[in-house]
Amino acid sequence: MHNQQGAVKPCALPPIFWGQVGKRFFFIFFKLFIIVGFNPTEKEKIMFINVSNHNSKKWTPTQVMAAGEEIIDIQFPAIDPELDESGLWEFAIAWFKQTLAPILPRDGGGMLARGITVHLMGETGFCALLQKILGPRIRIVHSTTIREVVEHQDGSKTAQFRFVRFRETGFVPDGRRGNVV
Repeated sequence: MHNQQGAVKPCALPPIFWGQVGKRFFFIFFKLFIIVGFNPTEKEKIMFINVSNHNSKKWTPTQVMAAGEEIIDIQFPAIDPELDESGLWEFAIAWFKQTLAPILPRDGGGMLARGITVHLMGETGFCALLQKILGPRIRIVHSTTIREVVEHQDGSKTAQFRFVRFRETGFVPDGRRGNVV
């Protein structure tokens, strides 16, 4: 649409749209951008960082192929079980700054580059905090496995875990957060 001077109007939508409907539309669009916009395409996959106690050199070929890009192994840190929540937060920040931040590639503007995936497996509290520190530009995944248990005649059990796939951590398909009940 054009006004009398021939300039393009910013939007031809009625003013009511910019009330609650417009805010909702913007909110949904922004969430879709966060969820879909930061997922790397095959061309953008540049780095897979394995933060776990399981070095990728011992992974099955299936798991290595699923990672699909250069794998950098970082030993999962030993977490002191006596740390309180504040202590764990400080530890997570320090560990990130010392270990992970220096190897994360940046784009020309200093932002974290797209296409970084972090495979995070270990102490739950630390993993949750590290996910908050890394933010939405970095894709965080964990391994899914099938547990196969063999019972021996002496009553002991042996468990083996067979890799199935990497699953994105914290992904909610429709973008909702909060209580379900």
